[in-house]
Amino acid sequence: MTPKDENYTLDFESLVWVSRLYNSYLTGKSNSEDVLVCDIDENIPGTVDYFYDDCHFNVNGAQKVGFLLTECISPFIK
Repeated sequence: MTPKDENYTLDFESLVWVSRLYNSYLTGKSNSEDVLVCDIDENIPGTVDYFYDDCHFNVNGAQKVGFLLTECISPFIK
């Protein structure tokens, strides 16, 4: 995340790289612990259509996350 009120920022490519590194670690760790992972990253473009800043979903993004998570977990709900 780009720090607020600081005189530096990360460029878009760096933000994407950090995001992918973080997601890769979480996915790997979850799989090694046999924990369900809903890997939705590739289905949500990093655009203003889904985010209002570099890490927070807007209304469209929240709806998309809800839809993707529902699809992911519904086979496990009895």
